[in-house]
Order: sequence, then structure tokens, then C-alpha cells
Amino acid sequence: MKYLFFDIECANPKYNSICTFGYVITDEDFGVIEQKDILMNPETGYDKYVIKNILRYPTEELDAKMPFPCYYDEIEKLMCSPETVVLGFSISNDIRFLNETCIRYRMPSLNYRFFDVQKIYGDYVKVQDQASIETAGEALHLNKPFFVHRSDEDARITMEILKAICTEKNMTLSEFLAKASSCGGRNHNFIETWDIDGKQPIDHKKNHYKKKMLLAEKRRKKEEEKAVQQTSSSERLTASAT
Repeated sequence: MKYLFFDIECANPKYNSICTFGYVITDEDFGVIEQKDILMNPETGYDKYVIKNILRYPTEELDAKMPFPCYYDEIEKLMCSPETVVLGFSISNDIRFLNETCIRYRMPSLNYRFFDVQKIYGDYVKVQDQASIETAGEALHLNKPFFVHRSDEDARITMEILKAICTEKNMTLSEFLAKASSCGGRNHNFIETWDIDGKQPIDHKKNHYKKKMLLAEKRRKKEEEKAVQQTSSSERLTASAT
């Protein structure tokens, strides 16, 4: 088995527009096989807060990359292999980002088994509050990643959090996950289903994302039409003056 720890950052949370997909692949013993940050053009504007506090790459560098569909096959191969277990921190957010981006570009659903390390950590320390990745790392005396909010580094610290818990429990990764089914679930056909009793499946096909994009497209067209009208009016005034 391979274990894929991943994290996503978005250019604009309003549209869940992915700009980085970072991951770390490990073996059963947490030996790192590969670490990578995939950069992509979000094809939306950038939220001001994201630019100031989240992004670890210049917007010009991201805009120079290809958009999500060009990386879909690579991401599908990483996540959807039967030999791969997918893990993330507060993973529901990242599942939503991926599902809504696939819907946006009319790409097939990414179907995979997942576990939430945030939930695992909460059960480990016996608290219901949702800890941040920084809080969990500090509580387990881990070294902070050099780039906070850089997707591949957040994926790495997620892996280190789970590694510390497995070490404390004196269990292998597969042994631990076999007992942590309530912290995981499956994403299939854009439906996020958890193994927790009473938690309703989340159908990402029924979201408002398409409506948001349609409204944004209408606003863009209106702005273009207004600009054309203003240019035409200016040209007519210039012509009449001559």
C-alpha cells in the first residue's frame, strides 16, 4: 500500500479555485517516497486575504501554469489507485475543492478512500474542538514546516502528526487505520460519505458552485459590454467634434 497525504490551497475561496495541490507519498513505515507541489492556474481572480496571508508563490508564477484539467490525469493516478490510501487534515475542505473543481471543468469524479488526520488527532487528545494543523504539530512537539500554507509542506506535517500518534500507540500505519474507520470515508461520484453513524452524505453535485460561476460570467460579460459601449460613445463624440 501507498499512503498519500495531500493539501490544497485556493486562489479564491468563493469559487474554490485550486492553485496548488501538494502531496507526500509514504510507505507503511512513513518512509517518504515522493513530495511535490503541483502549481496551476486557478483561472479566477485572487482573494486579497489569500494573496496577503496564504499564497507562497507569486500570482504571476501560478498564472503562467496550465489549469486544473491539464493535471487531472496526474492527480487521478495519485489518488484513485486501489493501492493508495488518501489522508488529509480537515479533509472535507479539500474534498470539496476537488469535487467542485471537477464539476467546474466537467471532469469525472475522483473516487477514493480517505481518512481525516484532524479527526484522528481530536480522538487521540480526546477533544471535540477542531485543532489547526499548527496546534496539533506543536502539541506533538513537531518541527513546524518552513512554509506554512505551502501545500506540500502542510501535507508533510499532516504525515508527521499521524506518525507521532502511531509511534505513541506503538502501531503500524495500517494497524492504526484499521481501527480508525470512524475517521474516514469515501468519495464517489461527487458524494462524500463518512463511516460515522448519523453523518449524512454530502452531494457536491447539488452545490451552488455552477450558479456562482454563471453569475460571475454574466458580470464579466456585462463589464465587457459596458466597456465597448463607453468606447463607442467616445468614438462617436470624437467623430462629431471633427
